[in-house]
Amino acid sequence: MSVLKKVMYFAYLVYAKSSEVNGDIMPVLRPVGGERDDNNCLTGAGFSWCETSQSCIRRWITPCEDNYSDCNDCLQRQRKGENIACPQDCDTTTVSCENDNDCGDIYFCRPTTMNNDGPKECVKYSKEGDSCGGYTLPTYQSRCHPSFECVNTMGPMIADAPGRCMRPCDDLSLRDDYGNCNRLLKGPIMIPEHDMYPLPPTPIPPPAPPPMPVNQMCSEVMCMMYCENGFQTDENGCNMCLCAEPVNQCPLPPLECRNRYVCPKITEITHCSEGGIYGYTTYQLSLIIQPDMDIKNIYAIYGEHENRLIIPPAYQTDEPFNTDIGGMSENIMQINPDSRYDSWLTIGITDGNKRNLISTIGIDFKDWSTLEGLNIDNGAIFQMDPETPIVPGDEYIIGQLTIPSNTNARAVVNAQGRFINNEGSWMEQNIVFDIQPPENTNNIPEGCTLWYDGCNNCAVINGNVGGCTRMMCIQQGIPRCVMYDPGHGH
Repeated sequence: MSVLKKVMYFAYLVYAKSSEVNGDIMPVLRPVGGERDDNNCLTGAGFSWCETSQSCIRRWITPCEDNYSDCNDCLQRQRKGENIACPQDCDTTTVSCENDNDCGDIYFCRPTTMNNDGPKECVKYSKEGDSCGGYTLPTYQSRCHPSFECVNTMGPMIADAPGRCMRPCDDLSLRDDYGNCNRLLKGPIMIPEHDMYPLPPTPIPPPAPPPMPVNQMCSEVMCMMYCENGFQTDENGCNMCLCAEPVNQCPLPPLECRNRYVCPKITEITHCSEGGIYGYTTYQLSLIIQPDMDIKNIYAIYGEHENRLIIPPAYQTDEPFNTDIGGMSENIMQINPDSRYDSWLTIGITDGNKRNLISTIGIDFKDWSTLEGLNIDNGAIFQMDPETPIVPGDEYIIGQLTIPSNTNARAVVNAQGRFINNEGSWMEQNIVFDIQPPENTNNIPEGCTLWYDGCNNCAVINGNVGGCTRMMCIQQGIPRCVMYDPGHGH
């Protein structure tokens, strides 16, 4: 056989063998042990069937829509360790998340806005030696990989000092204030001779010493946790590693109630008259159904000639971001945050009356302003279906008022509703809401923009504490303002 014929015969064999393989890369020779699935994909070489593209692929090389719903889902699966390829246009996609579990082992879930409950994205953990901690906004916070710890390296701990991601000390070392791991024992560790042989029976220990007196000094114990409202204290006033519950620093005085069917309740929406419209305090008014009165619902608040509906002057958000009844929708509040403090009336509903469950008659809301209130002798806010309870439970919010801080005001309403088992209607008249301003006890001075709470630094907006650093402190310091607005003369 001539050389030319031998070359042509060899080329034919190669073509015949290679044509038997189905995949997106055509091998010259058939791999050893090449098993195929029902779709004729060479599973022994890592191929599997993609229903979307109707082809055999290697799932870690070629994207297949069978394996994900969109870019965010695909990237989340990759971060959780799933070996799949994502489309090239996913390279510019930011992975959203709800919590750290959505981000895998090398990412954590971080807010993208100042609101810790708002949208979040997956961000890489900091590496060994990277900066961590310190005063920063939620959108810029960094976090060490769980195999490291954020270590203070700048001497005795202060609230706004950044640290470094470092490996934990071993069991025989203790970290100092500068981040160094210092051995607890010097030189080689010697095993005592008696540890090599059985010991005699352990003698009975002496009686325990009497308890320390109540006025003992608290020991310096570092709780490896962050508590937004500080720590609980024991009977001696010493911190425990348990987070304290939030405390209402500005409680409102309780309202006297001798009514038969419903009682008034006032709740402050702002915080100690701060955090809302500057110079104003926002309150919500509610009616609480009295127990054991077989009341089914509240379906109207009204005013008539002898029993008027009286609402004091109140702040109104500029159009189109205001409302008269039913509260404010979340979408509008996101566009215009001030609309959260608009003044309105309602029957139970506070999210914008999206389904038109309530209506009004005989009330001219255009006259309601910070200068003029409502005095209604023939009008009402009412539920379209008076037979159905519009909210669960016994509390019905009936309005929101934003009025000047440090001023008293009075609202008077009349209410009507149904009894259980359709046994007619009930009526309560001249329900009085005496509004008194809260007493501000949070000690944050006017003009403060950065507040030290004894452990962490917190941003202050309109007197309201916002995002805080999350340092773990050995001791609680004295709270104080560390930064003022430049125009306040501090």
